[in-house]
Amino acid sequence: MDVRERHRAVVLGLGTFGGGVGAVRFLARQGLDVLVLDRAKNERLADSIGTIADLIDSGQVSLSLECDQVPRLCARDVLVVNPAIPKPWLRPDISRARAEGAWVTSEIELTLWALRDKLGTEFDLIAVTGSAGKSTTTAMIGQGLKACGRETWIGGNIGGSLLDSIEHIGTNAAIVLELSSAMLWWLEKCPACAPRVGVVTNCTPNHLDWHGSYPEYERCKRILAMWVRPGGRVVLGPTLADWPTAVQAERVVVNSDERISGLRIPGRHNELNAMLALAACEGLGADPARALQGVRTFAGLPHRLQLVHAHADVCWYDDSKATTPEATVLAVRALREAGYKRIHLIAGGYDKGVSLDAISALSDELVTLAGIGQTAQAVCSRGGQVCDTLERAITYIRPRALAGDAVLLSPGCASWDQFTNYEQRGDRFAALARGASA
Repeated sequence: MDVRERHRAVVLGLGTFGGGVGAVRFLARQGLDVLVLDRAKNERLADSIGTIADLIDSGQVSLSLECDQVPRLCARDVLVVNPAIPKPWLRPDISRARAEGAWVTSEIELTLWALRDKLGTEFDLIAVTGSAGKSTTTAMIGQGLKACGRETWIGGNIGGSLLDSIEHIGTNAAIVLELSSAMLWWLEKCPACAPRVGVVTNCTPNHLDWHGSYPEYERCKRILAMWVRPGGRVVLGPTLADWPTAVQAERVVVNSDERISGLRIPGRHNELNAMLALAACEGLGADPARALQGVRTFAGLPHRLQLVHAHADVCWYDDSKATTPEATVLAVRALREAGYKRIHLIAGGYDKGVSLDAISALSDELVTLAGIGQTAQAVCSRGGQVCDTLERAITYIRPRALAGDAVLLSPGCASWDQFTNYEQRGDRFAALARGASA
């Protein structure tokens, strides 16, 4: 779909993860004047604004902060909505734009159309979703394909925007996209999203604040399993064996009893992620042995069970990317499997409207359960210490940590109540960990 036929563009939600910036720069390259709306203040968006400062200075991009009401549009306009904006179907201004004939879309849909225009309708696309493990699985797929000598580009919810790289992507490249449930909602009627391989890691309640209910959240996740093109492959985690899949696609359900040795990252859940990744690589015709070699070299994502400090035989792990209770439980389990008998857990954050019982139930097996953020009380409902902030949590844990212990930040919640994003939260934890040992 050629956006150059449009008159002007409005980007609703610049954000801080790179998608909004990618959309702005892409639309500007197509010759459109762009209006950027965001309800946040300048300080929160300083980095994002800095990356489009040249376009603002040229007058091609105009910026309206602390405002997110879409102006009147017409059939020649395009409205790009940030997927972080919850329940977009309830927004009168978005509905009005659609009724006025504007193309209402998202950065990820722009990306898919741009890829299709560049690579053709049958380009090699692997799409990955799930409630937990999708980022790690996406990155593992990338490692596996690259080990097979395949040009591979990774994008989507994992961060950044491939719109910035379209002109550099080779015609035979493999594209691996991590898709959130919100992205899938926006892509539901997009014909450009027809992956050759679709991967769903698992599905448990999450982002209920965005979707309004678990059935709606699950419905969006299920979409991916039905989208895979004829002759493609659907790869499902072991808990999704009863999910329907695209009729003319191969169906692969990972066996939870199988094991993969030699991974550089701990935890049985990462073995499952690796098996999902290998099945996806094989779906593109990759050599299994070479793909496995690549997956085994994967050292983990930043802020995902990342060892950020060790002092006096106390190890500090940043798992800030764990934004679901299930991910937190898996992180604790992984450290148990790695041999830690005493674990101090810091959990809590922005309230997405999901149950945190799985985290609070860990209190009896932990040396410390420190609750932070909006959900601190819920995290500590069965025991633990309500600390409210990371600083207080570290202060509380420091004298309790003994040689051989692990201190784990695995919030099980989003970061938006106290931090710009999970990266900032993880970086703050790492800095405090180093300071606690000074």
